[in-house]
Parts: sequence; C-alpha cells; structure tokens
Amino acid sequence: FSSHSTDRKQAQRELDKLLGKRARGEIGFSPDRLTVGAILESYLAHARVNLALGTVDEYRSHIEHQLSPSFGNLRPDRLTHAHLEAYRVRRLSDFALKYSVTGPIVLAHRVSQTTINRELAVLRAALKRALDTDRKLSFTLPKFPMVREDNVRRGFITEAEFERLYRVLPYAGLQALAACSFYTGCRKGELTAVDWPQVDFDAGLITIFDTKNNRPREIPIFEGFMLDSLSDCRAEIVKLDIGCAPVSNAVFAYEGRRIGDFKRAWKTAVVRVGHPDLLFHDLRRSANRNMRDMGVPQGIRMGIMGHQTPSMD
Repeated sequence: FSSHSTDRKQAQRELDKLLGKRARGEIGFSPDRLTVGAILESYLAHARVNLALGTVDEYRSHIEHQLSPSFGNLRPDRLTHAHLEAYRVRRLSDFALKYSVTGPIVLAHRVSQTTINRELAVLRAALKRALDTDRKLSFTLPKFPMVREDNVRRGFITEAEFERLYRVLPYAGLQALAACSFYTGCRKGELTAVDWPQVDFDAGLITIFDTKNNRPREIPIFEGFMLDSLSDCRAEIVKLDIGCAPVSNAVFAYEGRRIGDFKRAWKTAVVRVGHPDLLFHDLRRSANRNMRDMGVPQGIRMGIMGHQTPSMD
C-alpha cells in the first residue's frame, strides 16, 4: 500500500488508519499457509461439539471423501467460482457411493444435484465460520453454483392409514417408535437414543436430550397407540429381566437391544398396507400436518417437533 505522498507525517497518518482498521477487524489478511482443508477440519471440530451425531457423520463424509480431496490444498483466497463450477460438473458424472466398514460400494445411479448442493453448503458454511470467528482473515467468498432442487416429499398418511400400518409392524419396539414419530413428529434419531429414565408415565412426558440442536425438550405421551406401545415395551423389558436376558436401557428395542437398522421390517410393512414408497420420515411430516389441521398453534408444534423455524409448514 502506498500513501501516494512524499510527506512522512501524511504517510504515518495513513498507516495509523490502516492499523486501526486492522485492529477493529475491518481489514485483515489470509496467512500464506492457511488452506481450505484446515478450515474444513476446524469446522468439523466445531460440528462435533455443537451438532447432533448424525449431522456430524454427514459433514465428515462430505469433507473426507469429497471436499478435502478437491479443495484441501487451496488457499481460501484462491478459491474461485470456476473451481466450484468444475466441481459440480465433475460430481454429476460420478456414480453415487455408499460407505461401509468394508469400504465404498458403487451404486447404480449418478450423484444427484441435491447431494452436490449439500456438499457445497458444508464448504460455504466452513468458510463463513472462518471469517466470522477469525478477525485476522480477509478473503472474498466466491459465488456458489447452487441449483434449485425439485425433490420435495409429499408422503403423508392419515390416522386410519397409520393404524393399519401400526398393526403390521413386527414388534413392540418398532410400533412404539412409529407411534411416537406419528403423533409427536419427533425425529427417528432423537427417539432411538431415548432410555427409560427419560420416560415419565405419571407426567405423560418423554424428555429428549439427544436433539439435533443440542437443546433438550419434552414431548407428550398421547393416549392410544403411543401410550399402549410404550407400555408394551416396558412390559417386554420386565419379561426379559425375569428371564435374565441381556437387556439394554433403550426404550425402543428389539429383543432387549436398542433398535438399529429396521429398513427391511419397515419396507415389508409399508408394502403390506399399500404404501410402498412411504418413508419413516413421512410420519414426522404427517404429525406436523395433522397437528396443524387440529388447530395446534404453530409455536407449540415447533416446540414438540424441535423446529427452530416454521419452514416445514
């Protein structure tokens, strides 16, 4: 920088202005050794502390498998819109992968626009957080080539349809899980983490600790299928205790062990009741719509379901 002056005092005044702006964080610098990869790692560490485990796993997968290999060695001030456009074009030609303990499995379909949007959103969030938390940094975010998504789900079921589904689910733990999701809109991951000390039958409440936003909340236990199925789960635990079987403290369990993957049981059930495309997450959507149709105020619905914004309406 030059003051464009031969007067030393004038040059010193200009320097003092710049130093003042830098101290206030109005200008800064991008250290030569700082890379996008380091920023992504810092963001992942932040996510591990502040976000739910499922979200962290999703971010970790995006970062480790795609973002760091593609952008990790770049300096953030060298990242351009052209880099991001080229990334989107390349990813569209890739086959989707499913990662497991034995390694990646190549699927039969290409990577979707939605998946690429999610990956780029993680990169953008990491860069924004770096700028927000380190006042010494100064670089311009490039324009991110996000595309419009047309993948809105419209899967809803009525209470009568849910009753038919409930009756064909193969065991009490899955019945209770489905009932809690259908009547309260609670997320699957939040429910499967619930242990018995969190269930208060006298107060009619379940306390959810493992939430997406890490803020505990209480959900009501509604009479009918929800209360009945939870009571059945408790009775089943008592029987297992008597039989000295290994029992976990999980509310939603199968043969005494916390429910894990139930895709096959779910698929069999929805096919039997004539809703082969119904997702478990559609129960949450149904809960929101049903409570809204019953006149439950938006604020109460958001509190029960754990929404931070009313966007799901």
